Amino acid sequence: MSGLPEPATWQVMLDRYGAFFVNLRSGSRVGIARRSDLGRGEASIVVWEARRGRMYAERRPFCSYADGSLDIMLVGDDAAVAEVGRHLADAGLPALKEQVRQGGFVCFLLRTQCDLVEAGYEDVLQSMGVIFMGACR
Repeated sequence: MSGLPEPATWQVMLDRYGAFFVNLRSGSRVGIARRSDLGRGEASIVVWEARRGRMYAERRPFCSYADGSLDIMLVGDDAAVAEVGRHLADAGLPALKEQVRQGGFVCFLLRTQCDLVEAGYEDVLQSMGVIFMGACR
């Protein structure tokens, strides 16, 4: 069983699909984790952070789902993480979107809908199949 791909591998995908994330406000953060890792005492996740119009990937310790530094958390089962990992160098984003739509990755929204929209996530989430219901204001 392989682990969560390294940040450098995610970075290739983030750079390839940079235009997809260009509307995210600097400081926006998405956590990526393997579900089977989160039950361990010292689990780590990969965090994508928007800085000056570009996304950067780095490994960080997983504190909890209540981590106030994250906006969204994508948690995948082992098979889904492996499937996305196989495609990170070429079609990683389409593979990730497909796994979110199929339920291999669960998308946890850790901010209110209004906060996510204001941070620029609306198009990103909708393209992954996450639908916002109701008015923001």
